[in-house]
Amino acid sequence: MEHKINNVAEEVKTNKDLCIQQNVFNPPQHYAYADTGASNNYATTEAPLIDKRMNQYPVKIGLPNGQPLQSTHVGNIQLNVPKEAQITHVIPGLKHNLVSIGKLCDAGCAAWFDKDKVTVYDKEGKELIQGPRDHNTKLWRLNFSETNMCN
Repeated sequence: MEHKINNVAEEVKTNKDLCIQQNVFNPPQHYAYADTGASNNYATTEAPLIDKRMNQYPVKIGLPNGQPLQSTHVGNIQLNVPKEAQITHVIPGLKHNLVSIGKLCDAGCAAWFDKDKVTVYDKEGKELIQGPRDHNTKLWRLNFSETNMCN
């Protein structure tokens, strides 16, 4: 009986390792989660931002476990969205990039979520960006490497 439990535990560990290798738990740094609860865009120190500079007015955020983190830099995400929605705070210690859906909406965009994807539209209804839903995590992702920027 003990041997069977160990085999199950080893199988779970192997599956988890495989998922990590396939970026299920740790997506590449050029992805960001589309976050309806984030008040701003937040990125890891490895995120591919452009025009990255020291942050003169750092922001503080709190993680779900209560741990406070503070931004050190600010830069622009490479997404096809209005310029005011591209500004992103770099937060050392953050594990995943987050794109604020609220910030996109404040810039005149609208976001549509369905079971397979998220699509962001401009105020005229033109599609700006689209990202897949990860069916393992149930989260929607946007790709930072889209370089067709809006003016």
